[in-house]
Amino acid sequence: MEGSEEFIIRPAVVNDVPAIIPLVKESWARTYDPAIGEAARREISDNKHIPELFLAEIETPSKDALVAVSGDAIIGHVGGYMQDNNAFYVDHLHVEKGWHGKGVATALMNGLRDHLKSDTGLNPDAIELTVLKGNDRAIAFYFKQGFEDLGEAEGLNGIPAILMRWEI
Repeated sequence: MEGSEEFIIRPAVVNDVPAIIPLVKESWARTYDPAIGEAARREISDNKHIPELFLAEIETPSKDALVAVSGDAIIGHVGGYMQDNNAFYVDHLHVEKGWHGKGVATALMNGLRDHLKSDTGLNPDAIELTVLKGNDRAIAFYFKQGFEDLGEAEGLNGIPAILMRWEI
């Protein structure tokens, strides 16, 4: 990376969970408050983004998670689980706002692909995820990574999503 803004990508560990939760919740607030409103976002996020979710990604063989770390700070997180169609489903990808545009999300996705293929024994054929329609920044990012649009999927709070797939 340019300048002093360096980071590493590594598998998430149990001790990362207390830092992952606020990272994800803050990212959700930025992304989903404009789409579904603060109250709906809080209700969904507070019920979903709990320690058990992130611990399961670390401790369950069919799940996986990586973090981006700069110094002692977790600046990004990606996590998800294997599906029956031999694709790994990315349930969440979040990067600290100050790190947007600095290659963290790309490094997390490439790191996840490589980690899944070589270190986990999961060896998926593809990575899949859904993105809410209207989240143009995320959609453009995933297209740039090589994802394809597979059509409409179940969304969030009445907003449809797009199912995307990256053959790996």
